[in-house]
Amino acid sequence: MEGTTSLRVQIADAYDSDPGELRALTDGLRRELLMLDVDQVERAPDPDVPDIAKSGGASLTDLLIVSLSNSAVLVAVVRLLQGWITRGKGRKVTIELGKDSIEVDGASPEESAKLITSWIDQHQKP
Repeated sequence: MEGTTSLRVQIADAYDSDPGELRALTDGLRRELLMLDVDQVERAPDPDVPDIAKSGGASLTDLLIVSLSNSAVLVAVVRLLQGWITRGKGRKVTIELGKDSIEVDGASPEESAKLITSWIDQHQKP
């Protein structure tokens, strides 16, 4: 990973959240991410948020853009997101790095760990 990289982190909460509750969840996650050695964490402007987030569909979503400059921080971000998901029922995140993405949800810890480790390994500098 050279220079600054941006991760798109789409946050979803499928359990009876309204837009205000989702915003609060996203704000809390943003604060946690800022405690890591990331360069920046910003909420994406509304046009980048999928239509389902605006339509009151079964699963509301929000989007954060996380800027970071090294692969060690990428590992920390993904691990933090994995832990965040386990702290709430129905939470899910989709992490996009370039054209590659991974969806992390309530799968078993063992399954999630294998999937995440494989994804991180693909994006770390040799």
